[in-house]
Amino acid sequence: MPISHTHSTHQSPGTPPSTPSYISRQNRDDYLAQMSEIIDDTTLPAHGVAKDLYHLSNNVLIPKFRWHRIAYASFVASLLLSIVLLLYNLVRASS
Repeated sequence: MPISHTHSTHQSPGTPPSTPSYISRQNRDDYLAQMSEIIDDTTLPAHGVAKDLYHLSNNVLIPKFRWHRIAYASFVASLLLSIVLLLYNLVRASS
């Protein structure tokens, strides 16, 4: 079964929307009733975990490591530039 990440606003009954603030707008009993429906069916949590892992890798980790690569490359470039300028100044001062 392929896993797709959709951004549909239409939800099936008993399925909470994927907005982060949805839980805070529910009372405790409604939330627990929905969670027990989900937990009782073992395929729903597994599907949710797979969707979350996909989201984390595509929308969180890939951009994070892209920025880490950019930061590391700029650090190395700056370090190399400072070494070149130091050597240039040492050669120029000695002559």
